[in-house]
Amino acid sequence: MRNIIIRCWFIIISITVGTLHLYGQAVEENQEIRTFLDNMFEPLDKPRVPHGLLRDFAFELVDMDHFDGSTLNETNTVDRQTYEMLLRTIRSSAVTIKPFEDVGNILVKQNSASNSPSTLTISALAYQYSVIKANALTDNLIQYNDGKVSDNYKNGTWQNPYETRYVVGFCGQDSILTSSSVSFKLDPNCWFTNLSCRTIEIDTGSGYRSINIGSAITENYTTDGTKDIKLRITLTNGKQLLSHTKIQVIGNTLTRSLANDYYLNYPQAIITGEPYRGLKTKAEVFVAYAPSNHTGRIKKPFIVVEGFDPRTRKKDGTVINKGSTTMASFYNNCIRDQGIYCPDLYLNYDIVYVDWDYSEEYIQANANTLIKVIQWVNAQKDNQEDIATNVILGQSMGGVIARYALRKMEDAGMEHQVSLYISHDAPHLGANVPLGALYALYGLSSFLENKKTIGHFADKYADSGTLLTAIEKIAHSHAAKQLLVNYVDYGGELNNSEHYIWQNELATLGFPRGDNGREFRMLAIANGSYFVNTLPTSYLKVDFSASSDLIGLIPLVRWLTSPVLAWGLNDIWVGLLNLVPGKTTIKGLVEINPGTSLGGKVTDIHLRYIKKCLWLVDVGHTIFSYAAHMNSNLLYDTYPSSYYDLAEAKKR
Repeated sequence: MRNIIIRCWFIIISITVGTLHLYGQAVEENQEIRTFLDNMFEPLDKPRVPHGLLRDFAFELVDMDHFDGSTLNETNTVDRQTYEMLLRTIRSSAVTIKPFEDVGNILVKQNSASNSPSTLTISALAYQYSVIKANALTDNLIQYNDGKVSDNYKNGTWQNPYETRYVVGFCGQDSILTSSSVSFKLDPNCWFTNLSCRTIEIDTGSGYRSINIGSAITENYTTDGTKDIKLRITLTNGKQLLSHTKIQVIGNTLTRSLANDYYLNYPQAIITGEPYRGLKTKAEVFVAYAPSNHTGRIKKPFIVVEGFDPRTRKKDGTVINKGSTTMASFYNNCIRDQGIYCPDLYLNYDIVYVDWDYSEEYIQANANTLIKVIQWVNAQKDNQEDIATNVILGQSMGGVIARYALRKMEDAGMEHQVSLYISHDAPHLGANVPLGALYALYGLSSFLENKKTIGHFADKYADSGTLLTAIEKIAHSHAAKQLLVNYVDYGGELNNSEHYIWQNELATLGFPRGDNGREFRMLAIANGSYFVNTLPTSYLKVDFSASSDLIGLIPLVRWLTSPVLAWGLNDIWVGLLNLVPGKTTIKGLVEINPGTSLGGKVTDIHLRYIKKCLWLVDVGHTIFSYAAHMNSNLLYDTYPSSYYDLAEAKKR
């Protein structure tokens, strides 16, 4: 019978490899595989299968022989992925009714049941299932003809081809615990079995203790490190089933590390790169050492390259804040609320964060600075005789900067010592910002430019320049011109010359290939979706109106506010209308639409002042109006491709 199963596996593997739409779909529910297995076992008398679970009928995602509960060893340690595969295998083995709900729902419930970083919610399974005996064919206990498996009878007596086995496994919702006091909770919604159990016991480090379904036990760890958690189930027939999983406790280490977070706010170095087009840029370099690294030297670098994140400055150039992404924000995202999202990164790597002084400058200029940063990191390594390779993560525009810098170093014969380059949402082919948003930004800047007085007071930060200045700094920066697929210039015209020059240079340069003789890998991460979605009818639509009778009723108020309005808006007609008795109304509209058809309106902004003279007749005056339409020179909006990832760039 084993030869039949092996043959089936070859067919199943062929189906799996050729079925691209398996992505995102539970493999045990794949219709093609299920149809194949249903057809193969269709003649079998299903009610005769003990326990209703047949291993030969399953899509076996993990070798269940390793998890029979007889012994504990390294090969049967259960992690979260293994546990999921055990659940999916058992579920797919059901010849009639499924033993439990969709596995994805189970994992969600398990995760939802954990309401604190110190709680480990346990999900466990213990089943007895059937398997066709190895000698079933040779001993005529079963038949196999024309690709179908059927029962066999001798002199009218059914021959039993089955033997029963056990499978057991469990795990928590996470493998990293950030508290030294851990509560182990056996959740009733995450307990699955077809066995009659006498006792359930857990050894969390201080011996086996009994635990009831729905209850919890607590373990106080005095030391951090890897802990082997054991489960022992005693059945009513006296048989015992064993399983184990591993967790990592870092509560004490985490407390010490968070208490010494000075490196999150103070750079270890400020590095300036070679000039590009006469421009030099610099970067602040922060280093957060791994908890085990007490040398004060970099041992295992993980270099994070910031993306487009302009700093806010006073008029004299003094930095008010360092933008929305910093070393502290990156680090806290890894250890947010003491819940580890990236435990391997936090525990094992020295995080080197590159924070641009002027991220909005030419990409090439910041790439030149990154080259100097990489060289500085390599010079800081603890042991030059046993050099640890670098991992470099470029976020958004930082991914493009890293790509450019690494390849330039290779072409110049400079070793960068990078073994893994990660491109995270990097716009290698350019950034597709909706056209309506770009024209709306131009419209807003035009309004502030025309209304100098109100534009002057529209400060985002005290003493940091006007909102108009901030818009020009971001929307018309060198980096924005290089990255934007469509760029709207100061005159409201499409001008993509800088983007074309940059894209040609980047394409000619190509991707990094690694140092000679050193293993090199590239990895792309995209936070988007490749599923087809429908464009919305509008990205943004704000229609507002405000009215008042107070100004029209009191003559003194009219005479005092009229010159202020005329001066503030640079509009004499608003001042004159304000002098007239009557109800005052301000109406406005800001609408940003997708650019999907020639002639379609992508931006519509207008602001009107309306006076109901003597409360009888409406007299309106347009304070500002701007609209933009699609024309043949513009690239149409796409959705949701705000960024192209590395893999997509390489395909093109």
